[in-house]
Amino acid sequence: MLIHPLAERLRGLGMAAMADAFLEMQNNSTAADLAREDWLGLLLDRETTARDNKRLGRRLSHARLRQSAVVEDTGTQALEAPDDDSAGGDAVRVG
Repeated sequence: MLIHPLAERLRGLGMAAMADAFLEMQNNSTAADLAREDWLGLLLDRETTARDNKRLGRRLSHARLRQSAVVEDTGTQALEAPDDDSAGGDAVRVG
């Protein structure tokens, strides 16, 4: 089977992610153990994910968001109760 013409045909049909996945799977020795249905499923999953990501990126770029925030901006430290030693005996009294 001619590998590169098939990949180019997939790209010509607008399935670039599927073509990339096809070439990666051809070079992967563990992919040879997969059934045809699993192979096709992986290719379709890759193409679907790429299209969904492209659609989401396009929607986000056209959205008029008030702030540009990313997940990394959120705090990841858990709120913990202070240790008894760290208070140094200066406890805050309420009341």
